[in-house]
Amino acid sequence: MNTQEINTTIQRLKESNSEATAYFGFFQYGVGRDESNIKANKEGLRLYAANLLEVSLEIDEREFKENKKEFFTIPEEWLSKNSEFCFEYVELFQQSKTKIEPDIEYKETWKDLLVKYIFIGVLIFILMSILVGAITIIGWLF
Repeated sequence: MNTQEINTTIQRLKESNSEATAYFGFFQYGVGRDESNIKANKEGLRLYAANLLEVSLEIDEREFKENKKEFFTIPEEWLSKNSEFCFEYVELFQQSKTKIEPDIEYKETWKDLLVKYIFIGVLIFILMSILVGAITIIGWLF
């Protein structure tokens, strides 16, 4: 999509969806990442999408000077007041995902090895104890 098509889409989304009836909020019912959700109606989703499209257009308009962070504030007049958390702004980047957040290869540390060897040692100890116990019980019976 080009900029004009995106602008047209944003305007259509904002004009066809009332902020008065829009409902959109972020909620968390636990502490894990998998325990977070968005509660929204159709109007709320469309208005939030329009805001994200505005952010995507803003990237082309910013200068991105060296070591200076660029932000785009998300308006929250129509967001749920009961929302447990809210994204106040979007930090803008021009780079690709691999330059922003490079993949980090996991390296096994000595602590990881220690835990693995302790687990194996405990497992061997339990199996040996079971074997000795079985031999002792069989010795008592015969």
